[in-house]
Amino acid sequence: MIINETARIYVSTVKNIEAKLPDYYEPIQAGSVWNHETSYMGDDTGQNISYKNSKYCELTVLYWIWKNQSHDIMGLTHHRRFFFNKKMVPHILNIKEIHRALKKYEMIIPKPISVGRGIEFQYQQAHKKEDYDLCREIIIEEYPEYISYFDKNSQLPYLHPYNMLITRRKILDDYCSFLFPILEKLENQIDVSTRDSYQQRAIGFLAERLFQVWLLKHEQLKSIEFPVYNLEQPIAKQKKEIF
Repeated sequence: MIINETARIYVSTVKNIEAKLPDYYEPIQAGSVWNHETSYMGDDTGQNISYKNSKYCELTVLYWIWKNQSHDIMGLTHHRRFFFNKKMVPHILNIKEIHRALKKYEMIIPKPISVGRGIEFQYQQAHKKEDYDLCREIIIEEYPEYISYFDKNSQLPYLHPYNMLITRRKILDDYCSFLFPILEKLENQIDVSTRDSYQQRAIGFLAERLFQVWLLKHEQLKSIEFPVYNLEQPIAKQKKEIF
């Protein structure tokens, strides 16, 4: 462990958080450019895409972290979903545990959840098939070296969800440099004006799948998986189909 490493885990939120958070966790209000209702810093400072929050969800906070923060270790969680210690539930992962994990691994990611027959099939059942197909076309055109991993990922029966991760600055920069140009192209070609508010979040849903594509391409980066629990639900009742 590098003792002098700085760390900050950012918590994307749209409301004040009642739970006591461990040290080094900092809430950031997502989409704050539209309605800053919390006492926290917003994602509308510095370089930002806060105005895209209805489409990008927590990714407006990830973008803000990427463009404006420079801690050695950085991460993204949600106001209700957090990484938990494997052996001490309920126990949100603290900074000592994060440092310990990143001494041996490059990334902390969520334990995967089951998506049944496969990621592509599940996405097309739950969302819009044409969005997934468009995403594949963009990969072919802009990142052809990723297409075999995209197709492999399409058939996998599990997903690392929630757009959550904790890692070092260089890795986060590499990932975001891959992710956000693709999302911008998707945004420019997907018309969500007639969709309900849930399906308008297509960019956020596709980003979850693209994260796993990026993980497959960079398999040399060792990841450690931690369970993710929702603080707004009884933890004991949150059954996860984990691989």
